[in-house]
Amino acid sequence: MQGPFPLIRHWSSAVAVVGMGAGLAACQGDQTAWSDSSTHEVSFVSVAPEVDLEVLDWGGSGPPLVFLAGLGNTGHAFDDFAPRFLDSFRVVAITRRGFGASSHPDSGYDIATLAQDVVSVLDSMELVSVALAGHSIAAGELTALGSRHPERVRRLVYLDTWCTVPGSDSLIQAMFVDPPDGMPQPVSPADPDTRTVENYVSYVHRSRGVPIPEADIRARYSAEGWDETLGKGYQPVLREVMAGSLSCADVRVPALTLIAYRDDISQEEPWVRADTTGWPAQREFQRLNGELTRLVLERFPKLIPSARAEAVPGGHHWVFASHPDQVERLMREFLQSRTR
Repeated sequence: MQGPFPLIRHWSSAVAVVGMGAGLAACQGDQTAWSDSSTHEVSFVSVAPEVDLEVLDWGGSGPPLVFLAGLGNTGHAFDDFAPRFLDSFRVVAITRRGFGASSHPDSGYDIATLAQDVVSVLDSMELVSVALAGHSIAAGELTALGSRHPERVRRLVYLDTWCTVPGSDSLIQAMFVDPPDGMPQPVSPADPDTRTVENYVSYVHRSRGVPIPEADIRARYSAEGWDETLGKGYQPVLREVMAGSLSCADVRVPALTLIAYRDDISQEEPWVRADTTGWPAQREFQRLNGELTRLVLERFPKLIPSARAEAVPGGHHWVFASHPDQVERLMREFLQSRTR
């Protein structure tokens, strides 16, 4: 297995937990009483015939900083984190096609098209050269843009993800193709948890180890229902990125990767901590994860000009939610440095 988004602890660490609950037809909760309190303006940009992307614009002063969400998520994943940068940057987030309020076409989920979608949004907003910060599977777009459109990108920030690092494939395979037997599994939502958006928000918040923004959960629930893997974009984007071979060595702009890793059960999500029978397998998983983390920390800076790799011990896959102060500091140091 090759691909640029390997540092996902379990599939459920990147996306909403999938389980046995009410189906898509039950996802009709009343959302009229709730409103998104984040300070962004919401607009839609046409990137292709009948394909419009949701764009969140917080404003701000300085060069543009554009956030791209992980698999299944929307630009609202950054509702709490993005405003931290308004003093120094013009801050924007994009919801890719096939997710949330963006259009859900039947095609266009290959990496080249997804990257071109980002360029089209930048063109529409007259943003010539930007810093891109991408979470998880957004490594596909980041790497493609940093390799094929370096004139549009000043810097890349990989949030608990990276491009393909030579020598990592065997470790990735050990972690995700054939994980250790007995690994803890996420607790599935019960039927009441999936019947309304309010119930589902409550379920996600109590079952996850980080405060995922409510607007992101609601946007995904509204578009795909509680099981986001059934959405039009989910499986095509996952297959495309996992089958890809975008290499760090092809990136032509400075890059930073912030890698979250856990070295103790106490740092894991609630459902992992609760499954004591699965701890031996989980510790083996942590050992493999530690090896992969060390490999990327060593090789990433050697493959990309002016690259940095930083570990965030105890970090959740949503590292910008679990360790926002540390991630903000490291991002600012990198984005505001003079290195080109």
